[in-house]
Amino acid sequence: TNGAGSYTAAWFNPQTGQSTPIGYPLTATNGVVGLPARRDTNDWILLLNLPSNANMIPLDNYGFELPLIGMGSFQYNPMGAVWNFGSASGISGNNSGMTSGNPVAPEGSQVAFIQGNGAFSQSVAFTNGTYQVVFSAAQRAGNRQTFNVTLDGTIIGSFAPADSTGYYADYTTSVFSVSSGNHTLAFIGTDTNGGENTVFIDNVRISALSPPAAPTSLAAVAGFRRATLNWNASAGANSYNVKRAVTSGGPYTTLVNTSSTTYTDTNVMNRASYFYVVSAVNGSGEGIESSEASVVPTTLLVVGNPSFELTVKSSYSGNGWNSLPHPGSWLGGGCVRHAQPGNRRPL
Repeated sequence: TNGAGSYTAAWFNPQTGQSTPIGYPLTATNGVVGLPARRDTNDWILLLNLPSNANMIPLDNYGFELPLIGMGSFQYNPMGAVWNFGSASGISGNNSGMTSGNPVAPEGSQVAFIQGNGAFSQSVAFTNGTYQVVFSAAQRAGNRQTFNVTLDGTIIGSFAPADSTGYYADYTTSVFSVSSGNHTLAFIGTDTNGGENTVFIDNVRISALSPPAAPTSLAAVAGFRRATLNWNASAGANSYNVKRAVTSGGPYTTLVNTSSTTYTDTNVMNRASYFYVVSAVNGSGEGIESSEASVVPTTLLVVGNPSFELTVKSSYSGNGWNSLPHPGSWLGGGCVRHAQPGNRRPL
């Protein structure tokens, strides 16, 4: 499975097309589900519905287990798969003439295949939101197929699995946003290398993306006509909106969008109060705001050599040791040292 949680499930009989619901939830631990026993001689397929805590939308036949093709067999344009196949695409079982040079299917015991410029697609019911498609893919051993993943005809990912030895790996499309309704998800062979190459696809998942959580530990440090902010990164964030108000609780005005987790606000006045919040942003939008941090910029400006202890040159006169000031510090006059080190005063 794709994670942990409680699954609703049913036994499916591929010979009769009938399914029998299992009357209690199955619990997954570390991606493993314990299967209830069937005490008959029929072939059965266990169908699992995604758990409510999985951040994915349901996708019918995501592992290409229907129809049952069987080990050692493959079929072009199979019927009853929910997916719409063509003459150059289909489903294969493990150890068939198609898959014998590859490891077993990463999910279940069957995979989809695209040969040359073949394709397959499915109409998927989305709700308004932002998503990514995740799937497993492998080249047929020794092949170099290329393919696109599209949504309603728009390319959301172009792929060329690199490992020609046939090992499966997970691939992810770009982030996309859709309105509520049915949208067509398609896998389309491009075969840019020529020669009727074949790729295998399995375990197609559609992940619903959410805005990132609020940044934590926002802190504001006062300076002379400035306020320096720092916060902890939010998982999945691409950038952060830094906002400021002159009263606690807002309303806040966005100052900047930054990819950093620190920001210095120099457009402030000393002895005035400022209140800050930060929100995290990703492809799904802006998350909730952090806890507020406040600051009052200081009126104290720290300058170089405040105690007149740093000097670069000395000379003796009848009044004692005269010292020129340290460069970049106090200008003019210098200082005089009388009896003991550290006992200096400005001239």
